[in-house]
Amino acid sequence: MDLRGNFGGEGEDVAHYGTLAYFWGATNEKLRTYGFHLGYALDVKLDIVRLGFGLQAGAIWVRRATLDAHLAAIGAGAFAHVSADLVKLGRDGKDAFYIDGRVEGMAYLTDILVWGPSVMLGFRF
Repeated sequence: MDLRGNFGGEGEDVAHYGTLAYFWGATNEKLRTYGFHLGYALDVKLDIVRLGFGLQAGAIWVRRATLDAHLAAIGAGAFAHVSADLVKLGRDGKDAFYIDGRVEGMAYLTDILVWGPSVMLGFRF
């Protein structure tokens, strides 16, 4: 599960956002994994399409198999995305239900590298 929220403002051609992300999942060995990221994103608006990139920092926790404890690491990364408005809503078309494709990577200080693509649905208001 990956939950994301952006907060910020937009002009006619660009948008600036602070980002907040939380994820929860499991490793291939069934160890619970979760974390959070804080960051910044810049979007260029091209009618119903937005192209953007961002930087983020955060932490990841993995539950240990042998002890009731967690392994933790902090790190930083970047992402790029493209989104398209599926349905424009209210406020002169600035609100929208959209689809977003993203590629991101995070490098953690404990030699962990997490990267990959994702597709998400979202609502902008």
